[in-house]
Amino acid sequence: MKKEWIEQQTNVERQFAEYLRIAKLNPADMMPGQYQETKRAFFGAWGQCLLAMRDVVGEIDDEKLATDILGGMINQVYEFWIGENKQKT
Repeated sequence: MKKEWIEQQTNVERQFAEYLRIAKLNPADMMPGQYQETKRAFFGAWGQCLLAMRDVVGEIDDEKLATDILGGMINQVYEFWIGENKQKT
């Protein structure tokens, strides 16, 4: 993989902008406090996820188990967004 692509994909500010796009949140339409609290929540969640990856998943010797756990975490996020989208329609 190209170093530039990896750096771009792992930039947390870029990921926050992508989150806003996916969540259909336009910073121009948000009150300053709403934007700041959304960003704080995102960065807090991102940090917590990184800690879980490092401290929990990173300590699992069984690669299949670690992969299954990551898949389960991804599925939980997916299911959350499915529920959110159902509430909006």
